[in-house]
Amino acid sequence: MLRSGASITKERRPLGHVSRDMRFTSLSVACCFCLLACSSEDSSSHGVAASAQELSGIYQVTSHTENLDACSEGAEVTAAGYLAVFTYDVPAFGETWLGAYSCASEAACKDLAAKWPNGVSYEFGFTFTKGDRDQLTASEVSTGYTSAEGLCSEPTQEAHRLLSVADGQIRIESEITVGDDYQGKDGFCTTDAASKAVQGKSCSRFVGINATQVAEL
Repeated sequence: MLRSGASITKERRPLGHVSRDMRFTSLSVACCFCLLACSSEDSSSHGVAASAQELSGIYQVTSHTENLDACSEGAEVTAAGYLAVFTYDVPAFGETWLGAYSCASEAACKDLAAKWPNGVSYEFGFTFTKGDRDQLTASEVSTGYTSAEGLCSEPTQEAHRLLSVADGQIRIESEITVGDDYQGKDGFCTTDAASKAVQGKSCSRFVGINATQVAEL
């Protein structure tokens, strides 16, 4: 289960986790961890299995599709870029998680992993908190983004999967459910209200990313 949500812009944005604006925004890890800690949807997670460590490495993205209108494979967004995939301990929860975070080059991936979690940023990323090397999962609730009028727009509930499809090849899938806009409380959007806003809704957006390992970390 992924304890996070962050919506960054009001634009009709590309999809994905942690920084869900994949092309326009970098999100600091400090902000990410704050959101992970504050939007827990399911406290039953005990972290990823030790075998997830076998997936660690630098992966080149070979395809990246997004569908803003339906919960199915969409159009190609870009095949450029890399992912730094690695496990790390999260003392606040007493767990080990696996992250897959975007980077512009192999060198940038190594730098991100070496500095994690201090002083790093990335354009998009996914954090997985359950499973083993064959399949990892996570879920998150995003509060949405607030307007000057205090309206919280586009809250989402997202289900993420990382699949080991072949030796050195992974696929990430994200099914996204968009909820109704809701009024914030005291100027803040909350995960509890966002969870209620998505109840009864069906998945309406989809992200698919394929990547091949090209180097070790």
